[in-house]
Amino acid sequence: MKWPMLALAAAVVVLLLADALAFHDVFEPHTGRDWLMLAGSALAGVALLGGAFRRAGETIRRD
Repeated sequence: MKWPMLALAAAVVVLLLADALAFHDVFEPHTGRDWLMLAGSALAGVALLGGAFRRAGETIRRD
């Protein structure tokens, strides 16, 4: 795993922890900042998965 992917994985873990803390009570009203943080987490997760699948595809083609 390359360093940028490792850094992205660490960012996703931190964002998911922040989301868990922000959304622990589903009945409390959430601010726009909470929703933006959740959207950022989703985008970072999609980027991480996309990079992982791309790397897996390159490995399979090489073999």
